[in-house]
Parts: sequence; structure tokens; C-alpha cells
Amino acid sequence: MPLYTEGQKAIAIEIASRHATELNASALAEIRLALNNPTLPKSTVWRWLHPDRATKKKVSTVSIAVQEKAAKALDQIFEDTARAYLAHAQKPDVVNKTSGQAAVLAAATAVDKMRLLRGLPTEVVEILPGLMSAIVARGLNPVVVFKSFYERLALPAEIVEQ
Repeated sequence: MPLYTEGQKAIAIEIASRHATELNASALAEIRLALNNPTLPKSTVWRWLHPDRATKKKVSTVSIAVQEKAAKALDQIFEDTARAYLAHAQKPDVVNKTSGQAAVLAAATAVDKMRLLRGLPTEVVEILPGLMSAIVARGLNPVVVFKSFYERLALPAEIVEQ
């Protein structure tokens, strides 16, 4: 949905034409009042008055290195980032510094993002040990329990709800 309607633009152009198509303070104040928009930017109205002269944004030239990185899969970029930060964190001069902790945090974040992008679990890995302990504490065999889960998940929903 456009920010301004064609009707609003037409009103602004009509008001500006009464001011000899000059966008002076008086014309801008009148346009803002008519459109009930006291913060309407002067540049917006100018573009409405001069659509043929409105500047087009130039596309900047992207370096070859940036193009190569953009072509890389996002999960691979996160994995590379994780490896770089972990390598940095393992340097002897970094281990005793706070920046080593920051590097580990960055690596952990990158690994988490990498796993998400690859469709791998993140939070499940965190809860699995507790789930396994709870199953064993009840005297159950975890393999049997998980096989039961898989079997129930394969059933139609209306059967499982009974």
C-alpha cells in the first residue's frame, strides 16, 4: 500500500500550481495543512512536482569478494564464522582475556544459526538429557519409549486423540 494516495498527490500538485509551482514555505505549509500531515517532507512533494527529475538511486558496484560471499549458502557462512571464532578463542593470548569468552559466545550463536538453517534441532539437543533421565527414572527403556513415540506419530491424529 503506497504511503500517499494519488488523490493526496493531486491536491499537493494543485496547491503548488497556485504558487507558480514553487515549493516555498507558504506552499509547503498549505499542502501540509490540506493533507493533515504536518511532517510531510519537502523532498516528497518536490518528487511529486518533478517526477521526471527525481533522482534514481544508483546501484553501487559490489566487490568480487562480496559477490562470492553472497553466493555462499548462509548456513556455510555461519559455520565458517563459528570455526573462525573458535580458532580465535583457542589462541593462547586470547584464552585469558574476555574477548575469548566473547569469541566462544559468537561461535555458539553461529553454530545455533547454522543448525537452524540446516533444519537441525537446537532446543531438542538441550532437553534430551533431562528427558532421558526422566524416562530411566521411571524404570522405562528409552529405546522402547521413543519407538512408541514414532509409532503414535505415524497414526492419524483422530486415533491418537482417543
